[in-house]
Amino acid sequence: GLILVTGFGKGIYAFDEQGVENWSCNLGFPRYQLCGVTSDTDNNIYAVSRSGYIYNFAVNGNLIWKKKITNRLSSWGNPSYCTNSNQLYFVFSEGEKVGFIYAFNRSGTELWHTKLNGAIHGSVSISADGEYLYCCDFAGFLYKINAKNGHIIKYLQISTSVRALWTTPTIDSENNIYISTKDSMTLGRVLKYDDQFNEIWSFSTGKSLSVPLILSNGDVCFGSWDGFYYCLKTKN
Repeated sequence: GLILVTGFGKGIYAFDEQGVENWSCNLGFPRYQLCGVTSDTDNNIYAVSRSGYIYNFAVNGNLIWKKKITNRLSSWGNPSYCTNSNQLYFVFSEGEKVGFIYAFNRSGTELWHTKLNGAIHGSVSISADGEYLYCCDFAGFLYKINAKNGHIIKYLQISTSVRALWTTPTIDSENNIYISTKDSMTLGRVLKYDDQFNEIWSFSTGKSLSVPLILSNGDVCFGSWDGFYYCLKTKN
């Protein structure tokens, strides 16, 4: 297997399990790449550059295709791949005010794009059946989106703080949604919603920008800016 790294330098590096570099690719200027990569079921690799391009690489580093989105947008969240639909989802933001989700097929054809109320600095989460996407934005909105056409089905503002939701929702096997918030410079919450955005529970903590992790027994783990890492027991 390959270990793929993005960040400062050329852009994307591929290492083997012994740490030997197999290949690398220059993703252009600016040099600091802000998001990671994803791969599909054939081990093709997808990356996004700060210069507004989407890349598709073969596992050996050969470029399969490259698509220009725009000069005005940057990407912070990792790409997402749906095994059910063979679709890819890329997130972009124009500064801190406007966010977009772009859907592509594996051939590099754009299927749709959708505009959000605020910048999106997390990634898109996908329901188990591949029918719905979930994401959140700086304006404090949580979204449920039709994966086939990009139509926003539901949205709910759960915080009005500056940069309120700088994270990615976590979806469990029952399509419940877990999200962390920054409600002020010091305070936040971790919340659980059902797929209709009815709140199931809320846990108050320090501001939290981490993605909630759900263990096999249902416990929910996350980090907080209060300096603690939490594990919440949610089942008897």
